[in-house]
Amino acid sequence: MSFQVHFSNSSDSFKANNDFYRFLHLGKLYEMLNQTVIGQKAASPDCDGLLEWDMGAEERRRLATILMMRCMNCEYGSTKYKLYQEVDT
Repeated sequence: MSFQVHFSNSSDSFKANNDFYRFLHLGKLYEMLNQTVIGQKAASPDCDGLLEWDMGAEERRRLATILMMRCMNCEYGSTKYKLYQEVDT
């Protein structure tokens, strides 16, 4: 199985942040990508569409980022993932 991520340029949020500089927790990012690919294949087994970041659904909390992904071919959308590690203060 091949995996590609497409960066959509359709949303205003993406156009404003075209370079997509974000602080992301690598382990959380791997978890998001793996769970999204598995979820998309389970929901639409015959779909070969590419996944894209849903920048319109992005939430920013200072340096922290919450993102979800969507399939460009079918209607699959992942849940939102916190791509940062929360710490008790």
